[in-house]
Amino acid sequence: MRLYDEEEGDLNFTELLRDYVIASMMENPEIYKRAGLSRAVFSSLFTRGHIPKKRTILALAIGLKLDLHETERLLMKAGYSFSDTIKGDLIVARFITQGIYDINRINEALYEQGEPLLGSRSY
Repeated sequence: MRLYDEEEGDLNFTELLRDYVIASMMENPEIYKRAGLSRAVFSSLFTRGHIPKKRTILALAIGLKLDLHETERLLMKAGYSFSDTIKGDLIVARFITQGIYDINRINEALYEQGEPLLGSRSY
């Protein structure tokens, strides 16, 4: 259960992300490591008004183990959406739908298709 479901329309990206982090019941290092993000990048996400790149948000969704609906909500708050014409989006959505939250497996699939990788670390 999310903390702000009733008021979600009033939440900005940072507030919704914070809600998902709290609801995950994971420690921050676990989340950013699972997402393939550096500590610095993860910390910068909580700066009010900071909107990360779409690939960073998708990496966060993997790190937080968000379902497809939650991922779409987070993307929407940042002004993005899944596209059925972008191969990388389709790959990430397929993994999320299947409940596979292994950033390395996802990045392997993205790499094989010539798509940009998720996360901020070099692979």
